[in-house]
Amino acid sequence: MPHFMVQFRYSAQAWEGLRSRPEDRSAAVQELISGVGGRLVDLFWAIGDYDGVAIVEAPNNVAVGGAMVAVSSSGAFDAVRTTPLFTPAESRQLFDLAGRARYRPPALAPTFLDQTLRMRRARTLSAGELITKQEYRVEEIAQLYGLTPSLIRAAVYRHELPATIAGRNIVSIKRRDLLAWLEERGRTA
Repeated sequence: MPHFMVQFRYSAQAWEGLRSRPEDRSAAVQELISGVGGRLVDLFWAIGDYDGVAIVEAPNNVAVGGAMVAVSSSGAFDAVRTTPLFTPAESRQLFDLAGRARYRPPALAPTFLDQTLRMRRARTLSAGELITKQEYRVEEIAQLYGLTPSLIRAAVYRHELPATIAGRNIVSIKRRDLLAWLEERGRTA
């Protein structure tokens, strides 16, 4: 049966009730979950954003969802958050499926800050200053030679154009390597 983590935060009224009449809530939670065909695995008090955590087994999302609607509508909670949990075997299946899935992310538009910084950098160096530089950033090469940044990045990642890379970011491209690549590109184009 699927497992779920239910995080909850009591309302002020519920806290007052528990303070004046302390009780173990395990039996009440077990009764709730049994009513939808599941079982309570464990119940914990917590310190932090939530007051407690219940780990429950339920036949499906609808069953645990029904239980959570009953809990949320009681008025005893300020917040209830339910998270499906996966066993190691299920996570393996999940990763196998993810490996077969094809996803095309949406085009990521540059933020206002990205555009502002790019324009500021472009204004700081004139074309003459760019030509005399010994190392370039991708945006500078694109500006200077009228190439698209994606063409330059592709050449770097195909190992046609040597570059200094940090992680997945192209830090700089040496002038002599750029000129050799442009010359080679001119002959093969």
